[in-house]
Amino acid sequence: MDAKRIDLLEHYLLRLNAGEDGLALYHEYQTEITSLTPDETVELMNNRLKKGESVQSVLDKLEKFMHVFSQSHKQFGLTNLKNDSFLGTLHVENEALKRKLDDLRKVILLHDYVGDQNVYLEFLNELTCFNAHYLKKENLLFPLLESKQERFAGLKIMWALHDAIRTQIKKCRELFQAEKPDEKTIDLQIGSLYFALYGCIDKEERILFPIANEILSLEEMDSLLRESFEYGFPLIESPLQPKSGNYVLPEGNFKTDTGSLSNKELLSIFSALPVDLTFVDANDKVRFFSKAKERIFPRTAAILGRDVRNCHPPGSVHVVLEMIDTFKKGIQDSATFWIQMGDKFILIQYFALRDDTFNYLGTLEVSQNVSEIRSLEGQKRILSWKEEK
Repeated sequence: MDAKRIDLLEHYLLRLNAGEDGLALYHEYQTEITSLTPDETVELMNNRLKKGESVQSVLDKLEKFMHVFSQSHKQFGLTNLKNDSFLGTLHVENEALKRKLDDLRKVILLHDYVGDQNVYLEFLNELTCFNAHYLKKENLLFPLLESKQERFAGLKIMWALHDAIRTQIKKCRELFQAEKPDEKTIDLQIGSLYFALYGCIDKEERILFPIANEILSLEEMDSLLRESFEYGFPLIESPLQPKSGNYVLPEGNFKTDTGSLSNKELLSIFSALPVDLTFVDANDKVRFFSKAKERIFPRTAAILGRDVRNCHPPGSVHVVLEMIDTFKKGIQDSATFWIQMGDKFILIQYFALRDDTFNYLGTLEVSQNVSEIRSLEGQKRILSWKEEK
């Protein structure tokens, strides 16, 4: 990385954001502007965060940034990707979404939001499924890149972009489901969502994917693809699932004054519990998660060792950090939240773990679908599996 070029580009952006004449600045920095690489783009984004600028502030300026450097970004992209590779599946998902957007554009131009209400609602439902695409980036690709180089902390900005898109989808759905749809507001929101989706595709294809392809090994790519099956492949046919490596559970016993368990028995207990468990240690690193039969929130091995700060959306991570800080100080020992996810009512609890002398060991997250529990009435004292099916 050429530090002098980065410094020049930093000065250019500062002057541009300060309101100096854009055309004059373009001519002054033309060489740097027209030759910006994906690596330098990531470096510039991370530098803004390192210098104290908030994720939201950088995100607010992102489209202007992308427009200024569009000429150089168009030089980059990936060709000859195998469709059944990790990046290949993400690329094919993007292509499928682009076709959906092209079809939608024809409908948008008619401006008949009431008559075409069902078309829009169907599209918004498909976008809800497409969230798996963003989750694979956030929970698989981002942590692996972050483990490689510190500068990839700037990927928080792309995560914030995902969250902005999710919010826009929710707003659009509410507008279309209203008793009297506000067509003027819909026109603005659906247009904003359309360009945000296309913009995110462009940032992936021109910046993120070329960098990932250069940095990650074939073995790492294969591992990411295997873990992708936890999330699925929205809008496309699922590829053949590759064979996973044979993991041999080491022999050993967990012993306490209340009994002992073999590693195999302990793992089976964690897997049988109707809850999702995730443990974050005293250094705020994810150390363990359980594999329940039906996980509520997908987890893969990519999250292990990741700082908890990078495991939550930029817009809500402050809540998690405040909670953990309160646990560390011994002010509180637990926190409880609940959310509605479709037809599921999810209870999320956090517990501070401490040793016998009250030293903080970490935080345990416990998530559970309690929809059935909330609906229980009366009593059941007779064994009957038939009623439970």
